[in-house]
Amino acid sequence: MNKRDECVSDSEIDKFEGDGDFLGIPRPRRSKSVDFSPVVKVEEVSRYKQRASKCKYGNMTEVQKLAIRLELNEFKLKEMKVHDQSRSNTLFYDIGKYHTRLRNHFSSKKSFLK
Repeated sequence: MNKRDECVSDSEIDKFEGDGDFLGIPRPRRSKSVDFSPVVKVEEVSRYKQRASKCKYGNMTEVQKLAIRLELNEFKLKEMKVHDQSRSNTLFYDIGKYHTRLRNHFSSKKSFLK
């Protein structure tokens, strides 16, 4: 017996109204009452941490963080399916501000991020 059979009896079946009426498909009325089972089940579950694990993001170098942001931007731009009208809502990381910060950080390396 499925849940649908529990809520519906033959006398409670009616027809779709409006658009569905031409199909002649019967639809069950929703039950107006709630029944609770007298049986209470208790299951054992494994313990788990409910806190997020500490991310290593704080320990990453600026270059590693920039690489992650670049990869996310590229994924969002090329691979992520987004409706054309929603494209303007997609958040991209502003790489320009990291460019100057990294250039100052690695000023001894002339070829870095030119």
